[in-house]
Amino acid sequence: MTSLQLEAGEGARPPAEGRAIELRVRVWPRGTVRSSRWVVAVCLCLTAGVEVVHSIWLSVSTSPFEDEGLYLYIGHRVLDHIATGSPITERPGSFFSGSPWLYPPLAALADDLGGLAAARALSLLFVIGAGLAVYGVASELFGRWSGLLANAVFLSNGSVMYQAHLATFDSMMMFLMATACYVGVKSARANHLTYGLVVSVLLTLACFTKYAGVAYVPVVALVCAAAGWSHWGWLVVRRALYVILATIGLIYFWIQLFAIDLIPGIELTTLDRTALSPASPSKLAALAVVYSGPWIVAALIDWLTGRRRDLFIGAALIVGTVVGPVSQIRMHESTSFAKHLAFGMVFAAPLVGHLLARLLKVTRFKALPTVAGFAVLLLVIGLTTSTQFLTAWVDDRPLVQPLLQALKASPGKVVLSEQGAAERYLLRNEIGPNQWADTYSFPYDHKSRMPAYLEAIQQSHFGVISLSLTTTYGKEIYKNLITNSTPYILGTKVPRYFRGALVGSWLVFVPRADG
Repeated sequence: MTSLQLEAGEGARPPAEGRAIELRVRVWPRGTVRSSRWVVAVCLCLTAGVEVVHSIWLSVSTSPFEDEGLYLYIGHRVLDHIATGSPITERPGSFFSGSPWLYPPLAALADDLGGLAAARALSLLFVIGAGLAVYGVASELFGRWSGLLANAVFLSNGSVMYQAHLATFDSMMMFLMATACYVGVKSARANHLTYGLVVSVLLTLACFTKYAGVAYVPVVALVCAAAGWSHWGWLVVRRALYVILATIGLIYFWIQLFAIDLIPGIELTTLDRTALSPASPSKLAALAVVYSGPWIVAALIDWLTGRRRDLFIGAALIVGTVVGPVSQIRMHESTSFAKHLAFGMVFAAPLVGHLLARLLKVTRFKALPTVAGFAVLLLVIGLTTSTQFLTAWVDDRPLVQPLLQALKASPGKVVLSEQGAAERYLLRNEIGPNQWADTYSFPYDHKSRMPAYLEAIQQSHFGVISLSLTTTYGKEIYKNLITNSTPYILGTKVPRYFRGALVGSWLVFVPRADG
């Protein structure tokens, strides 16, 4: 300890008996500061290492998910368009839940370098980056120990692990949102949100990466206002409002100037969305409890038992935790519900980390076994649920060779694959982009829906028809093929396995030999 003798400034109350004011300043040796930085770095590397090992282990054993196949395939189409000017006839902007010009080409570049594993590794890096941003947010709000624990509990969540494994929009959006939150919180504390425009740019990129990110724009602004309220009062609140307005302005002008073709997709997937997989609110709420309940409960406990001055910050973080799940529960939408819970963990983890750090501090580390046990419990829950999520689709790879073999008899013709996104990706070098059709939408000869399929079948438009009987049109097409006289016969059945159990077959129809 050292002492500094300071004279009372002009206008200040004179010290008693004319004595000088004594300030005691703790001076940490340089080596101690350096050691603490190494401790932080080692802890962050350990948590990231667990995430990497888990993701690599799962990547070896799982095939491309339908969404992964679609995004990577379109990503390669975008790269071809940039390189050669070839048109993108699929019009992905009309049905994608994010801009086809941001994440898909980045993932496709990674795919070119190292295949599906590299594309998934890109998502893993985004998730680890989001974890570092969570560490930064919690450190700024509650201290370094809270930050380290927040990083650990964030990366242990099953939905976060799920995103780290999938080559989809979500991890990139989460990274940009978390980074915007960190920059905003740090700026709100240090310089009354002077870097608000940087926050707006990051939020704009997050919203274009995945349109659902727009729900978190006011949340991030609210967290920034709460973080800076005790330092700057209404000034930081006004600037947080400017962040929202600037983000809305950037999104609007970018769409009007460069991305008008995205409007149908934004309306279809976000603004005017109809539930693709309807589920009751009670069922979705139960799923949220099962997948992320301990994290949410711990966050609520920290908020309700924390210091009065932290109530505003805690309330803002709780809003960010629940806004996503509540939105999907309101729409009765179960599609990607488990995956989207990860977004809320960006805001829940700082509170959970703070709760555990408080427990250690109050008990002078006597509660270390309790904290360690709770952390292990979260990790076990996360590993268990993420493994369930990441084996929740049928492996499409056994269908690849039968499709190629069947198409040899009809080279150049169209392949009708019921849910063919993964096959398009796996066979992108063997089958051209204009040789694919699916059972979601199909215009033909000025017709649409089922009449279009029936007309195309009667005119032998398809070289191969692959059905899994999992969509409405797929079932109707199958019924037509087996009950009516058509130019197609059943060529082969390919077993479909789900988590090791036989769940049916792909029915591969080929043109009749006399057709």
